Amino acid sequence: MANQTPENATEGEPVIHGTLEMLDDRVSLRFELNLDHAVESVWWAVSGPDELRRWFPGAVGWTPEAEETFEAGGAMLEVTEVDAPHHLAWTYAGQLQSFELAGEGDGCKFAFVHVFDDFPLAAQTAAGWETISRDLTLIFAMDI
Repeated sequence: MANQTPENATEGEPVIHGTLEMLDDRVSLRFELNLDHAVESVWWAVSGPDELRRWFPGAVGWTPEAEETFEAGGAMLEVTEVDAPHHLAWTYAGQLQSFELAGEGDGCKFAFVHVFDDFPLAAQTAAGWETISRDLTLIFAMDI
């Protein structure tokens, strides 16, 4: 599954590349963005409680730290890995979600991965994450 490519992107719109792959007999969605912002700024947008409220389905008040758990949006979230400002992973409603950030020139490469047990649910969720990826690029453009 590929989203916009540079050839068909609307001028001014972010180019988002998504893939649907198998990972250890599970379905994995991966979205990648190249951003014109430093890793530290993007890290804050995906881990800061006030920024997270802008795009995540439940408000969270967290540190974040590994093994931290809380209820968010009607489901349990458990932080599984934190390597600030480059990697953050959690399970939300039993599904693994992770963020990877790597410096690239003056900006960074941002990747989001969501792993599912259910292929139809992954395909259905892909459009939602594409929308959230677009929203995140707008948040980065306005606030960072």
